[in-house]
Amino acid sequence: MNLGLAIKIARKAAGFNSKEFAEKSDLSASYLSLVEAGKREPSISAAAGIAKSLGIDISELFSIAEKIEKPANKAERLRNELADLVVLALQAKESDRPKRRAKS
Repeated sequence: MNLGLAIKIARKAAGFNSKEFAEKSDLSASYLSLVEAGKREPSISAAAGIAKSLGIDISELFSIAEKIEKPANKAERLRNELADLVVLALQAKESDRPKRRAKS
């Protein structure tokens, strides 16, 4: 599971740059950078705060992380990241659509 990459993907999908996200999550930019790079693992309480800052539930954050496989190289990692961003964007677009009423 790659929680750091999941956080980075969700942050980018939410439209935050690193500095904005650090301010919103009340964590240091250097700490978040280490987490996103996979060099530090956040505690459960930190992960919950990060998820809340992103406007998602912690279970959604872990769900994203479970779907990410550790890529063999940078190009593969970027492809995975792009694919996940597209999925998140489509999900966000779908949730923003007005609900259709059934015809009577």
